Amino acid sequence: TFLAVINVTMPIDLPMRIVDEMGNLVTTGGPGLHKSISFTPAAEHYYQCPLLSAAGAASQPTYRGREYYLEITATEAVEPGQDYPIAIAVERRDQGKLYLPILLRR
Repeated sequence: TFLAVINVTMPIDLPMRIVDEMGNLVTTGGPGLHKSISFTPAAEHYYQCPLLSAAGAASQPTYRGREYYLEITATEAVEPGQDYPIAIAVERRDQGKLYLPILLRR
């Protein structure tokens, strides 16, 4: 089983959640300046028959796995023009790689 853990430290308490590429909610972070969100990404599998010719393989659509995003939403506590340092640490509890884009919502 694979587990992704995202630790975020912010100077103000902002809503934070993980969504998939369709915008579906995966999990949310609780209140506080130090948040830790963990989730288990959906298992992905892709198989292409080795008997397909090179031309046949090129005509097949490219497989895209599930994508996840860290979404941080600005609230009325955010002052326009003010910089807010946000520290994000992402760890994956297996031998693979994890790429987690960040979305800032206003």
